[in-house]
Amino acid sequence: MGKFQDYVLYKENNIPVVSKVKLAKNPGVEDFQPFVVDKENRPNLRLLIKAFENSPQIGVGYTTMDKTNGEVEPKLKKKLLYLTGGAVRDHLKGKTPRNYDLVTDATSSEIKLILKGNGFEETQTPRGGKSFFVSRMDNKNKPIEFTVVVNGEGFELSPLSKSVKNRNLDVGNFSTASSLEDDAATRDFTINAMYIPLKNSEGENTELLDVYGGAHHLKNGQIVSIGKFSKKVGEDPLTAHRYIRMQARYGNEDMPEDHIQSMGKINNLNKDYKREYILGLENPEVNDKKYLDMYKNSGLLNTIYPMDNLSVGDVPEKAYNDRFLTSAWIMKDKSLDQVKFALMSAGWEPREVEDIAHLIGMYQAERNNYPQASTHCGLSDNKVNKWRKIYSSSAW
Repeated sequence: MGKFQDYVLYKENNIPVVSKVKLAKNPGVEDFQPFVVDKENRPNLRLLIKAFENSPQIGVGYTTMDKTNGEVEPKLKKKLLYLTGGAVRDHLKGKTPRNYDLVTDATSSEIKLILKGNGFEETQTPRGGKSFFVSRMDNKNKPIEFTVVVNGEGFELSPLSKSVKNRNLDVGNFSTASSLEDDAATRDFTINAMYIPLKNSEGENTELLDVYGGAHHLKNGQIVSIGKFSKKVGEDPLTAHRYIRMQARYGNEDMPEDHIQSMGKINNLNKDYKREYILGLENPEVNDKKYLDMYKNSGLLNTIYPMDNLSVGDVPEKAYNDRFLTSAWIMKDKSLDQVKFALMSAGWEPREVEDIAHLIGMYQAERNNYPQASTHCGLSDNKVNKWRKIYSSSAW
């Protein structure tokens, strides 16, 4: 396809069909830009792409008899490397990806052959230079994800698969995918199911493969689930938390009522919910007021702060993007024992709990004109002073 403005893709019923979008530099036109890799741009990723460019020269590890040449070692077929997930989403929005998720049509054993054949050392933990290690296995101890480290920078690399993509869920028997459509079908939202083939380690990568219309949805601020949202949430409640994070960062539409109802059914506590919540809260690109309002309206805020009557609507702007200041404000009128019990129940770290309680204790002591009990606080003096200024400048 040509320019993005010519790309109008409406895929009803989530029928997976790979569409190709051209990533091109067109002066004066707000098209998606090529993904550039060379010695100056993403030099560490460049070395990993080169390894896959060299895949046809890698032996498969055994020999066969050839009538003409005698005993020979067959070579791998060319294996492709794709950028996917949040890295593609960020790039298309003009942002530099913070993390690079990569997938390949190579199997786990072929990934090892390719990396070792290109000077990558297999290790147990991160190491300098060029190295890799298994970072995730299925329930049968089969490698399903590798962390590749190049000069200290890490890349997550996985085979295309039909298995669950959420790293916090167990994978039973890992199933390799034969196509991008199969891999994309297991992802959560259409904007996370796009792929850039990394065919060029010395310049522009100009093709976007889009299975579910994610580029169109990203362009229009639509957060669309792959498959029925209620089913996705039922299978993996973290989908609901990721949905709110995507909405606060990229969405332009109100949450559908059926989505709110599905999220409202989540009433268990899980430390992974808190981790997902913090990812959004402390992202400077997230609209925190919108973010907190959506958490409250969906009922998910009670999976982070399991208590009633939280002070969400009047969070000062200076407390945004900070887990300690925002949390302290939301619970500032609660008893410290209630705060500590609630946060521990929701999976907050003990040190975080003590620091948040310390800030709330400061506020309550000054408001009620009594001395605060002497407690240790792990927060910096700047953060403590910032908190004092926030509540001192706000109406009691």
